[in-house]
Amino acid sequence: MVRDLRGVIEREEAEMGIFVCLAEPTAAMLKEARDSGYVAKSAHGRLPRIQILTVENMLAGHMPKMPPLPVPERKLTPSLKRKDKDQLELLLPFAGEKIVPAKGVIVDPRFVGLAG
Repeated sequence: MVRDLRGVIEREEAEMGIFVCLAEPTAAMLKEARDSGYVAKSAHGRLPRIQILTVENMLAGHMPKMPPLPVPERKLTPSLKRKDKDQLELLLPFAGEKIVPAKGVIVDPRFVGLAG
């Protein structure tokens, strides 16, 4: 499955991929992920092109190494405001929506123009 993910990343010209599994990855899976190399030209250091995480690791708080993503500027109506402050939310931009990084957050410049 990691080999298939690598093929999809290459075909779609994606920067990176995250593989989440229930069991510990096999040696062959880890080798395939290592052989995929690293993300080219990252302003945030060396990031593996394919990362493998188990659900257990993620529940323990270990997350993939990714560049910070910009948070779109969005005004929520009162009915859409979050009630649970511990719940994480992934805000993705809508077409034409302006992305404004929060003050002090370093954002890879390649991601700033994604919404436009």
